[in-house]
Amino acid sequence: MKEKSKRTTSYESPEQDWWQGRNDGDQPDQLRWWQHIQLRSLAEDLPDFRDAPVIVGFACDEGVARNKGRIGSAEGPLYLRKALSDLPIRNAAVSLFDVGTIHCVDTYLEEAQAKLSEAIQEILKSNGFPILLGGGHETLYGNYAGTAKHFEKKKVGIINFDAHFDIRKPGSSGISSGTGFYQVAADSQNEGKDFLYLAIGIQHSGNTTELFKRADALKAEYVLDQDFHSLNLEKMKEQVQRFLAKTDVVCLAVDLDVFSASIAPGVSAPSAVGIFYDYTFREIMKLLAANEKVVSLDIAEYNPRYYIDSRTAKLAAELIFDWINWKFN
Repeated sequence: MKEKSKRTTSYESPEQDWWQGRNDGDQPDQLRWWQHIQLRSLAEDLPDFRDAPVIVGFACDEGVARNKGRIGSAEGPLYLRKALSDLPIRNAAVSLFDVGTIHCVDTYLEEAQAKLSEAIQEILKSNGFPILLGGGHETLYGNYAGTAKHFEKKKVGIINFDAHFDIRKPGSSGISSGTGFYQVAADSQNEGKDFLYLAIGIQHSGNTTELFKRADALKAEYVLDQDFHSLNLEKMKEQVQRFLAKTDVVCLAVDLDVFSASIAPGVSAPSAVGIFYDYTFREIMKLLAANEKVVSLDIAEYNPRYYIDSRTAKLAAELIFDWINWKFN
């Protein structure tokens, strides 16, 4: 008798129960996200999203566990949706979609990343702008792989707000939340493409000398957290513009551990220091939102098991809220 194959990934279609909040009425000026979001399933043919933002969750702890971080980020997508639900709609003409969540089953991280890559391809094919809710930062490779496949002839770059380079070599347990950019670099080399990576918020205390040397060897670009301030804003804008000029398409990632633990305690690897959601950060994000090359936003490493007053979820929700208003209004 043939042995039944084991399921290695699980897809969950979106449910209205994920989106609940305050009701101030049903007029356009009274709406909140939970009233405006439209649910679509990846198990069915997707509509033409007409360049609208499309939320997809990636519920996974396996990459963080392999990277010896504190687990709990698999619960992130659900809690982030709750934080988004009560946000006001600033422009009812901008549609919002949710296409559900991909779950990593047991330890099958590689299969979950492949499923996420397929989801990203489907969203992009349907003219959507993917907004990923993590989950550990293993979202990055799934997002990149799907984007690179869709834009096969394009130069795909990644801008990553992060305290860490995430260019570790896979160890005995395989890939992890810390290997994403090493995977991207390997793919780029195998395909004869340039490795286009700009990391912003990198901390000396969060990366070994070996990782700095590897970043330099791979010609990755980076901005240290200590240099991320208003006096350096114009210089950083110029660096971002130069990087954008090298690319055709850009994936934007925000690992929430780039922020100080005072405003983002609920992450897989909290930082005693870090950047803040201030004028400087907003100006860089506005610059990126105004650039048509940026085709996705990846929010990673939210861990609701370590929340304080839900401040990390609220920070992530504010970031997504601002991004949509900057890019789509």
